[in-house]
Amino acid sequence: MNLYLIIRYVHIISILLLFGAVLAEWLLLQKVVSKKLLKRIAIFDAIYGISAITVLFAGLTMWLWVGKPAEYYNQNGWVYVKLGLFIIVGLLSIVPSIFIFKNNKGGDLDANIDVPRSVRLMVGIEMILLCAIPIFAILMANGIAI
Repeated sequence: MNLYLIIRYVHIISILLLFGAVLAEWLLLQKVVSKKLLKRIAIFDAIYGISAITVLFAGLTMWLWVGKPAEYYNQNGWVYVKLGLFIIVGLLSIVPSIFIFKNNKGGDLDANIDVPRSVRLMVGIEMILLCAIPIFAILMANGIAI
């Protein structure tokens, strides 16, 4: 099996893990959560972080090293739209991650924690943007330029 196929496989599996982790956070982050549930959400947040890094490195590896020639992507504006949206999703994820980290320390596992509307909103926006990225990937992969 060649390196390109391995990197592409890692890229796709990481995308699925990333999306699943954000979906789990979105479904579990209610207006009020128990500390016990927040610990579970923290696991999904960690999976999200690890998978996001893997998606980024695998994608950059395919772009710059083992995929089609870099010029193929460099000349297509969709790659920059896709990368920009991915960066925005990463920046939006900082708000929920900080909330989860700060509220996940010690204390009674049955204690209830109010989840700010802004935290839930950020995760919702992440979901929407993540759902938009594949259309740009399809356009890019098929050589349809902006």
